[in-house]
Amino acid sequence: MRNAKVATSAHLRVPCKPNYLYVCSIKGCFFLWLCAIIYCTSKMDIGNIDEKVSLIMKKLESLALPIGTREFSREDYETLFPNGTIKTPIGIVKLGFHQFEKMEAKKRRGLVAAMFFTLKEPVVILPEERENKKSRIYIKSIRELGSLKITYIISVVVDIDGQAVAISTGKRKRKQIIQKIKLARSFLYER
Repeated sequence: MRNAKVATSAHLRVPCKPNYLYVCSIKGCFFLWLCAIIYCTSKMDIGNIDEKVSLIMKKLESLALPIGTREFSREDYETLFPNGTIKTPIGIVKLGFHQFEKMEAKKRRGLVAAMFFTLKEPVVILPEERENKKSRIYIKSIRELGSLKITYIISVVVDIDGQAVAISTGKRKRKQIIQKIKLARSFLYER
């Protein structure tokens, strides 16, 4: 039981009182053990989360990629994404069937290069659940050429029939990125 206690505390990565979990484990009472876990997770150190958010935001600012805002044609799109796929740091991602048309309809054709670099070289990838489907949020920052203003880009990748599929790419505000990082509390990839 002692090993289970250590594994549980380490897995949660929370500052718990080890003796409290140990006492509950000795008694063998699942309810008390569950209460101990709830107690420990409610006492999570928010300072550590804020430090991690701060670190990621600094990375996003320092690694902001200077790119132009030209609109891409269908041919450019197919050159960047051969066979509608792209290799990311955590695997191959297929682009949604009508991704180019969707970006064109939402007047986001200028984001094709940003989508390419967000998927190819993200600063961070976060796990998320959307409509009971496992998904991932790829985050990158860009700067327009000759500008100091940072734009945050996210690409949403969902699992569809065991295949990672990019379904959406768009700009987000700084506070939205911070909120996503805080909610995720873990990272699938970090540059």
